[in-house]
Amino acid sequence: MGLCSTPHPSHLLAHLGTLASPTNGRILLLEHGRSHYEWLNRILDASAPAHADRHGCWWNRDVGRIVEESGLEVVGLW
Repeated sequence: MGLCSTPHPSHLLAHLGTLASPTNGRILLLEHGRSHYEWLNRILDASAPAHADRHGCWWNRDVGRIVEESGLEVVGLW
């Protein structure tokens, strides 16, 4: 399951956080989402509803914001 296909992605991450070990648990994410380029975001935003209806994927989600809203701590980006 990806963050793009769940109705409440920050709640999903917060829940996964409760399942991970408090001392050394990790949640590894390999996600796609919003771009650093605004011209590309405009294209993604314009076509996101139709894409989600057809494929169940919201490809324009802001993954950084979702992780922030979940309350989890980011320990690294690769």
